[in-house]
Amino acid sequence: MNHDQLKLSNNPRYQVYMYESSWGKNDRSGLVDCVKNCVIEEKMSEALCGRKRVREDLDLYHEELESSTLEELFKSGEVDSWSELQWLEVMQGMSSLSNLRSAADCANQWKNYVSPFVNKEVWSSKEDALLERLVREHGVNSWPLIAHSLNTGRKGWQCLQRYHKIQRRPVSNWTVADDKHITDAVMIYGEASFADLSYYMGDKNSDQCLQRWRYSLRPQIKRGKWTARRTRR
Repeated sequence: MNHDQLKLSNNPRYQVYMYESSWGKNDRSGLVDCVKNCVIEEKMSEALCGRKRVREDLDLYHEELESSTLEELFKSGEVDSWSELQWLEVMQGMSSLSNLRSAADCANQWKNYVSPFVNKEVWSSKEDALLERLVREHGVNSWPLIAHSLNTGRKGWQCLQRYHKIQRRPVSNWTVADDKHITDAVMIYGEASFADLSYYMGDKNSDQCLQRWRYSLRPQIKRGKWTARRTRR
């Protein structure tokens, strides 16, 4: 990453949701295992420091933790409030996988996708109605706030995608600021970033952002008058 890309990547606008590379099923499964191992180690350490259990009890306690469901083990929001140091430990556990992940990448993937407390159920009509009302109240650039107000375990990116799906609105006029956000994001994350970029683009969905880049903003697009040779082609 060059100096300009690094400077852009430090822009808070692009740090909440976007992550460096795609995660596959095995990556996410590995993340769950690493987080689980870290939680178990912390709980075992607490039990040892507190000297609340004799050796035999500790063995049984470890077996109990290993057999716990993710919901029982993690508790709602417990892992979400982890420090950077704790996510660095998870990152080290992930280092055996094919793609090295940063601590922030692991944290964002957990909080937005992998956590058992992210609601992945089908949207209800009641949720849809409340989502539309919240968008009217807070606008189309406040997805974390909207998700929090919805209070059904959804994340901001889920609210964004659902809103676009139920609205199907035609794209509004593109502004100079919109074009700059797209260009900056592609410089940092590449052309695979449009699903994430739309999180910050108000009423413009990922496909609209992709089309805007592909047919209007790409530096490779030839501009200006057609020559006679190009016309004959």
